[in-house]
Amino acid sequence: MKQTLLLPLVLLLALASAHAQQEVTIYYNQEWEVTKKENATYTRLATVPDSLIPAGQLFTMPFDKTVTDYYSSGQVLGKGSYMNGQKQGNWLFYYPNGQLQGQGSYKNNEQVGRWKLWRDNGQPLQEVVHNGVEISFQNYWDETGTQTVIDGTGTYVALLPGEEPGTQMQLKGAYINGVRHGKWQYASLANGKSGKPVIEQLYKNGAMVRGYIQQQGKAGARIPYTSEDRFNLVVDFPYLAVVERWAKDADAFKPNFPVLAYMLKFDVQEVYEKNEAQQQVKSYQVVYSTATGSDTLKLAQELIPDNKPVFLGGEQDMLMFLVRNIRYPVTAQRAGVQGMVVVSFTVMPDGSIGDIKMLKSLGYGLDEEAIRVVKLMPKWQPAISNNAPVAASYALPVRFTIQSPPPQQMRTTVRHGY
Repeated sequence: MKQTLLLPLVLLLALASAHAQQEVTIYYNQEWEVTKKENATYTRLATVPDSLIPAGQLFTMPFDKTVTDYYSSGQVLGKGSYMNGQKQGNWLFYYPNGQLQGQGSYKNNEQVGRWKLWRDNGQPLQEVVHNGVEISFQNYWDETGTQTVIDGTGTYVALLPGEEPGTQMQLKGAYINGVRHGKWQYASLANGKSGKPVIEQLYKNGAMVRGYIQQQGKAGARIPYTSEDRFNLVVDFPYLAVVERWAKDADAFKPNFPVLAYMLKFDVQEVYEKNEAQQQVKSYQVVYSTATGSDTLKLAQELIPDNKPVFLGGEQDMLMFLVRNIRYPVTAQRAGVQGMVVVSFTVMPDGSIGDIKMLKSLGYGLDEEAIRVVKLMPKWQPAISNNAPVAASYALPVRFTIQSPPPQQMRTTVRHGY
């Protein structure tokens, strides 16, 4: 009799497991921040374990199993698999026209083995081999389809868009046994000829010996330059890092909004009430369907202070503090990157700053620079609730703008607000 009952029991468990997850479409804006459907440029089809819902884990989730990313056209951008939040196995990436762009494997979130890239016309571009921390550059084909690096040795010549509209730059150097060797130059290109190098670096067996960057203008000085940002030639799909940290679109969602509940099309409501100390608090109430009807979750409460935290001296003094301390990263200047980052932090009851997070990211060192300066801030005047100081969050927009004239005279324009 025991053996007769065992089979139905196993079948029931298998069926329960098969229905313990559901697919969900997650929407992203141009910067790959989680956003609302009407603002979406990209989407990701992912699997959500049902166990997250009753536990109230609706703010983020570790990706698991297969995911597929899409352009707004519906064309596949990338697809691969995760296990407990880490990329595993083979991944494929595509251009908007459907042409395969890249292919390779991950192990525990790290690229492993041979990675291949193609141009959008289907011609091969390059191949590299990842072996732990070592990367060996193996093969490269130029714009004409000619292979110029073979089995790790040869000349690399690539045409890149210039920093001014309609201009081109040339990156040129040699590989020997899979690593950079000799002189590498990043120079302007006109009428098929390269001009004076903007960046020049000397390598020996893959290690950089020295380098310089030429400042703009006839009298521009050559200054030491040891960054390899321009010469990072490995296969990379940086959007994945933004997707995996669940960066939120600050224009679409409030900082503590349960974005996963929105993607699952649950009814999300803001609820205001008073706690035992008669302080006003806000929580998100989520209503979702169950097999027997519906259920309601009340997520983490957030205290609403009577006023906001204030930078000592007011907003004008905060603006001056930011202008005096922010330094525009050279990497961002050279790449022409500008725009707004938004930093979120908590002003503690003693006025100190903690829990610093990026709500809106730009990369190229701009995020790190904004966070660095926030950490330099003196103590604030804390928010007050019931005549007592309390912790309160603050969202600080910081706009980086490249101004004319040249880089040595560039300045940072900072915008502030709550």
